[in-house]
Amino acid sequence: PGVLQWAAAPFFFILTLFLLFGPSEPEDNIGSAYTWALGWPMLVFGSFLWARFWCTVCPMGTTGALAKRIKSLDLPLPQVFKKYSTWFIMLMAITVIWLEMVTDMRQHPFRVGLLLAAILGGSVLFSLLFERQAWCSYICGLGGMMGFFAKVSPLELRADRNVCLSSCTGHECYTGTGDSQGCPYFQLTPALESNQHCKLCLACLKNCSHRAVNLFLRPPGKELWELRQGSLVVSFFVMAMLGALACELLAGSEMIASAAEKTGFPRAAVLTLVLTALILTANAGLLAASRVSSLFAGDTLAGNYSLYGQAYLPLVLAAFLAYHLFYLLTLGGKLPETIALYFHLEMFSRLGFSVPQPAIAALQKAILLAGFAWTAFVHFKQARGLAGGAARVAGGLASHVIYSGLLAAAVLAAMKIHFR
Repeated sequence: PGVLQWAAAPFFFILTLFLLFGPSEPEDNIGSAYTWALGWPMLVFGSFLWARFWCTVCPMGTTGALAKRIKSLDLPLPQVFKKYSTWFIMLMAITVIWLEMVTDMRQHPFRVGLLLAAILGGSVLFSLLFERQAWCSYICGLGGMMGFFAKVSPLELRADRNVCLSSCTGHECYTGTGDSQGCPYFQLTPALESNQHCKLCLACLKNCSHRAVNLFLRPPGKELWELRQGSLVVSFFVMAMLGALACELLAGSEMIASAAEKTGFPRAAVLTLVLTALILTANAGLLAASRVSSLFAGDTLAGNYSLYGQAYLPLVLAAFLAYHLFYLLTLGGKLPETIALYFHLEMFSRLGFSVPQPAIAALQKAILLAGFAWTAFVHFKQARGLAGGAARVAGGLASHVIYSGLLAAAVLAAMKIHFR
């Protein structure tokens, strides 16, 4: 992926310069047009199609790696970052969404440029201080969110543990070789069980002389229904992402404006309160569904919440896909015209396209319906994989299927408000 890395990095810096120093109107700024028309949609759609590969070609990580080559202290990463990595990632991801809302970032290209520059600064700073790619692995909110979505991707990299145990003594996938570094994400490939912790850089595949590491296709969501031990923090984050998206959908609504006017609070304060309330409400609903499910399944509330909560990821991914599909099909259709005007390349103006609003709405509904069905199927596979008869499986499954349907309906209603 080296060619892609060094192609993406200059493009990113040019894009950031356009954002910072280009026209202030978003429709006239090619950096802003690209960010919202292709940048965000590529991240979300890509996390499903090719897992976390975007993190491999990410210009921020590439710049950090270049800075490390020049000078790095290569200090061990403090344990607090590793122990609470999911919390750091969650806070960073929610903060990015919060900043988009409270600063009205879609209408201000300069603010988008500042955000990208800040994330780049974090990547470079951590590269100069700590070993490997600590920022990308344990801190970055964008990469972390893509890592969670990558759990449902049909693409995975795994090692044949039998070969590793019988033939490997050097663990070059982790330690590296004389010609190639080890895993930048601190992973020992035989122990890798989740796409969340792999960016598909293929360093381990190249380093393995026993050919134990390979890329595989799998049924989407298989990683989720094969879980036997969940994570409270990950399940909380799954609901938090959906709550944050719902808040972003409502940010420009009359309801938010009216609340700010009646309370006298600044819009940013109202959005912060609504964001917090939606995140807590989404998780409260999951707690209620988990409580009912645990009564039938015979497990604990915490165990049910942490295991079944992750199975909502297909629905959350579908919600983000449906949201960004609108901008892909509207702003994306206008992007060739913006390029033509900006660079006086008339031929690009012929590449523009327009998709009717009803067609986009129908596609959004179809994606949300698929996400709901996908989540229900993962819940079914999870319930069937646990011990118990048909009644126990149905009882443990029902409350989560009902709640995922309610969430899908709520997101659809919020999208109607946002896009009307």
